[in-house]
Amino acid sequence: MKMKFFLALIVLSLQQVSADVGLKELLSAVATNESYQSQLTYQEKAKKEHESSQKTYLPTVDMIAGRDSKFERASYEPKNSDYVGLRTSYILFDGFKREGKIASQKSAYDAQTYKSEFTKQQLMLDVIREYYTLQSAKSGISVLNYKIKELNANIKNITVLVTNDLSTKDKLQAMVASQKEAEYDLESMKLQLESSRLKLLQLTGLAISMDKDQEYLQETVHAKNSARADIEADKLTAKSLESAVSQYTYMPTISLQYDIKNNVFSSYDDMGGSQTLSKHSNDLSLQFSFPLFDFGKISKDQEAARLGVLALSQEIAYKEKTIQTDKEISERSLEAARTKLSAANAAFEATSMAYEYAKKRFSTNLISHTDYLSELTKKEEASYRCIAAKNEIELKKAEYAFTVGTDLMTLLGEL
Repeated sequence: MKMKFFLALIVLSLQQVSADVGLKELLSAVATNESYQSQLTYQEKAKKEHESSQKTYLPTVDMIAGRDSKFERASYEPKNSDYVGLRTSYILFDGFKREGKIASQKSAYDAQTYKSEFTKQQLMLDVIREYYTLQSAKSGISVLNYKIKELNANIKNITVLVTNDLSTKDKLQAMVASQKEAEYDLESMKLQLESSRLKLLQLTGLAISMDKDQEYLQETVHAKNSARADIEADKLTAKSLESAVSQYTYMPTISLQYDIKNNVFSSYDDMGGSQTLSKHSNDLSLQFSFPLFDFGKISKDQEAARLGVLALSQEIAYKEKTIQTDKEISERSLEAARTKLSAANAAFEATSMAYEYAKKRFSTNLISHTDYLSELTKKEEASYRCIAAKNEIELKKAEYAFTVGTDLMTLLGEL
């Protein structure tokens, strides 16, 4: 009994959670999607790498310890020198490598922020696509249930007539066959609805409310000079690669080093026995290094980095052309969807009138069952085409907004 009670509470809580879940809540829940969270983690990683690169301007402090041994030495020099101490190092100049690395990491971090936004918009488009697919299936189920209800009523009437030898069995069988076809289509529609429901659950972690009224999208308000997030991310990635080129240089490195050591000198063999002396030392040194020969490694690194920039620039150029083409296709698809809706509405009005007329004539045996079923099917198909056309318009609105880089949440009028 306790287990049943707890299960009932869980079911009730789930019903309460999904009671008000519509398109707005589904789009907001994209923020919890694992794919989006993964991209945010990459973004945070890039941020930490940028912060780390900025630390290269600061000096470093290290603990040092070791032993120096001399195999050839003067008589007054010890053979071994053991030391422990602290070392402070500061790079005065490194051929602008630090500046290049910092700029590269900054651009890489900015690119990740745009990638995060683009990932979010992709997921939101998937949500909108499944939402309107579900709404079409939901309405299609209502249409098929109406058809089945009409057929059931006729089957009952014809069964009575057949029993009293007032009608033929072929008419009854035709009605039953049409009913079974409608039931077959109904199961397919239910499967489509359940598939979209589960995909929405996977994308958002929320169970959509089947009783909530369908929501509609606003028209896109697009700024002409705005760019899509993925294009901005690619441009910043290219900028990051350009900055990285400056890290491969033949320019010198100049650094300052200060050591505080406690030295232990030992093995003064040629002074008459082994001795051990201790000495504290403070050493300041200015170091200069310049690459003379590296088998062409640095030049190859420079060439590879420049080719990476070139390849990404070519990819960006092609993607921008693709987006422009997609934009034109989306605009035409949206206009075509509106035209289809107008045609579907006109067809539905005509088939509805024809069906009502055929229904009356069939009840008085003025037309055959074949003509009646034909008109019923036409009305059903026209009704579903109207529903599908309406939802197609909403989907095309979202696809156009996504193509031109508009935040899909703004289509709900929330931002």
